[in-house]
Amino acid sequence: FPKAFYFESNKINMEAEHSYAEHGLTEEEAGERLEKYGKNVIVEEKKKSIVISFIEKFFDPLLMLLIASAAISFFIGEEIDAIAILIAVSLVASLSFVQEYRAEKALQALKKLSSPKARVLRSGEVKEINAEEVAVGDVLILEAGDKVSADAEIIESYALKADESLLTGESFPEEKEARAKAWKKRMLFAGSKIVSGKGKAVVVATGKKTELGKIAESLKEAEEEKTPLQQRLSILGKQLSMLAILISVFIFIFGAYHGIAVLELFKVVVSLAVAVIPEGLPIAITITLALGAKKLASENAIAKSLNAVETLGSAEVICSDKTGTLTENKLVVSEVICFESEEEACNTMLLSSLSYASHSEDEVEKALYEHAIKREKLREKKLSGKPKLIKEIPFDHEKKISGAEYEIEGKRRVFIKGAAEAVLKLCNLNESEKKKIEEKEKELAGRGLKVICIASGESLSLLKPKALVAFKDKIRESVKEALKKCREAKISVIMITGYKKETAIAVAKELGIYDESKNLAISGEELEKMSIEELESIIAKVSVFYRTMPEQKMKIVKALKELNRVVAMTGDGINDAPALKAADIGVAMGQRGAEVAREAGDLILVDDNFKTIVKAIEEGRKIYKNIKNFIRFELTTSIAATLTIALAMFFSPFLGIASSNALILNAIQILWINIIMDGPPAQTLAMERNYPGIMKEKPIKRDERILSSELIEAIAFNSFIMVIITLGVFFTSMEKGFAHARTLAFSTFVFLQLFNAFNSRSAEKSVFELGIASNRYLIAAVIASFILQLLIIYIAPFQKIFGTVSLSINELLFIILISSLILILDEVRKWILKKKRKEY
Repeated sequence: FPKAFYFESNKINMEAEHSYAEHGLTEEEAGERLEKYGKNVIVEEKKKSIVISFIEKFFDPLLMLLIASAAISFFIGEEIDAIAILIAVSLVASLSFVQEYRAEKALQALKKLSSPKARVLRSGEVKEINAEEVAVGDVLILEAGDKVSADAEIIESYALKADESLLTGESFPEEKEARAKAWKKRMLFAGSKIVSGKGKAVVVATGKKTELGKIAESLKEAEEEKTPLQQRLSILGKQLSMLAILISVFIFIFGAYHGIAVLELFKVVVSLAVAVIPEGLPIAITITLALGAKKLASENAIAKSLNAVETLGSAEVICSDKTGTLTENKLVVSEVICFESEEEACNTMLLSSLSYASHSEDEVEKALYEHAIKREKLREKKLSGKPKLIKEIPFDHEKKISGAEYEIEGKRRVFIKGAAEAVLKLCNLNESEKKKIEEKEKELAGRGLKVICIASGESLSLLKPKALVAFKDKIRESVKEALKKCREAKISVIMITGYKKETAIAVAKELGIYDESKNLAISGEELEKMSIEELESIIAKVSVFYRTMPEQKMKIVKALKELNRVVAMTGDGINDAPALKAADIGVAMGQRGAEVAREAGDLILVDDNFKTIVKAIEEGRKIYKNIKNFIRFELTTSIAATLTIALAMFFSPFLGIASSNALILNAIQILWINIIMDGPPAQTLAMERNYPGIMKEKPIKRDERILSSELIEAIAFNSFIMVIITLGVFFTSMEKGFAHARTLAFSTFVFLQLFNAFNSRSAEKSVFELGIASNRYLIAAVIASFILQLLIIYIAPFQKIFGTVSLSINELLFIILISSLILILDEVRKWILKKKRKEY
């Protein structure tokens, strides 16, 4: 590293910065520094202006063709047609712009929700803020698992080590120490990760001024990756576009051959291509997914990407940590079995956790400390004894112990705590003494209590056990109901814990996820010895993994994925990160999770609650259903409009209709149909609420085609009805005149669209099951579209623009009534489908 990396121009005085170590910056000071030095962002997004984005929409090739046709119409004296086309083009472009703008805003909101966090000291209080809000002079509070958000000088350290491989390429962690003589040893750099210990550091450089920022300055931001669904729909869109262009060319050639005016024909086929090509479909899906992410955030689940939102509905297995997710993680000491005096036991309790009290969020540490200081005699001893901390012994997942070494009245003493079997291995006990303690520990664990052993001695090799300490950790009230939903939804739940077998099984039985006659409980030791193939053969029966290491979660994920199961895996520590990354849905804890775990996960639980995972899966299922509903509405209208125009033109000569009257819809009418298709009625389908039985259905298959056979049948069925009814109205009304027949056909098609919007609320459920008025946004959109259609029919200026004539009340009632057939017939189709399912 170059040594002179500090702000040369700003001349940061580190001695002045150290004065903030006790209280940190105030909010005002932080604001001033952010204003002066800029936000803690390495690459700033270049935003296109709204005006340019809007203008670009008019450069779509098909819209440019329509603008050209409007210009030709103007020059040959058809001013009304020209103005109407330009207005319609402006509406189509505006709708496309609004959709894209909404999608961009929703994605920005999503990025903001999932942006990296940092804990800083502000006005004496520890606050969690977005990493981009970290200012020069802020005091970072760091512990194992955190990602360092800015370059900072360490002012307090406790066995601190950092992984700087991102910058140095070295795989082993670097030891860090406050006030170390070597410059690099007392520095932490943005992008590095704390792998062990704890500390505080004063920020000296942010954003582009950090070492990472200098490296990244020349790099371009990677392009946003599309979700699998967006990719599939993009391919579908291209296929439909090619089909639409081929049909449009056929209609143009066929119409020209039969003597239809070329300009009129040109405007119609281009308008049809604009209406049929679903260029807005991927954008609409982005909006739906992003709105879903926003809804998830209100339910305490922050989805970091659209991919995560999309995958949620497919979850088949949830691998969940016990502590803090299934339980409250609010430990209280419920029982202490002393081996010597109670005072000696409490003294060991306090001193094994005293050094952590000021900088640990660990529930065991807090529970031990709080229990110990309640003793008045012990408090007096603590004050008079004045133990001097020599070093901490940080918790080690492999050794399963932690503690501290002190100097007390001139003598060194070690105080440790940890898993009973781990502590007892370090103590000088005969077999009888050891067995007695183990039996008592087993009895406590069998009651679902967490049990640790505390010990002290002159060194780690001369320890004596002082007490067994049992803790209560209540099961969250909402978890049992959430687990019931999982069973109904055919979602398996596997509990993974570091607790011993007796405790793990007692809790699993209470939760209702373990039955001795049906389920297996596997230890971490057994898991380690198994091959992936062996694990695959039994994992369907496993509901508990106990005494596991965080690294072993990866093996569980691999085995489940080999069986093609969609896996959600929870985690909170730095060692959980690989498994979170490997899982289909990595679920990181928001309250107790390390920054590295949050970064690796796809979903962050703000409340660390299992119930929130189930809510997120339910929301994911709803989002997927709503996307399918939207596609159904769009494709039904597109296919029906194309076939209606093509078939009207094809059959007209056989029915003796003049070629000039063969175009059932004009260009403006087609564009209006497109505006309804992409506009409010379609968009409100994304706002459909969950129906009661959605979590009683099977998970969505990972490889399920978006255009399933059932969806294709529904689209074909409703398209056929729309075509037959529209053509029937058109041909039977020709005796009243072409303008009259076209108005009736046009209005019938629009009303069919509006009724079909209600059909599209679900592919299987009846409108009456869903509740006719349950989607009030759709009702409002349909009513608004209906009123606008009436204006088009009856208001003189609109009649000139759209080529319509006034209809009688009886005619209006007739086409509304006949259009409602699409709703009635689709209800019958759904009823028959449901009956068939019950039979099979």
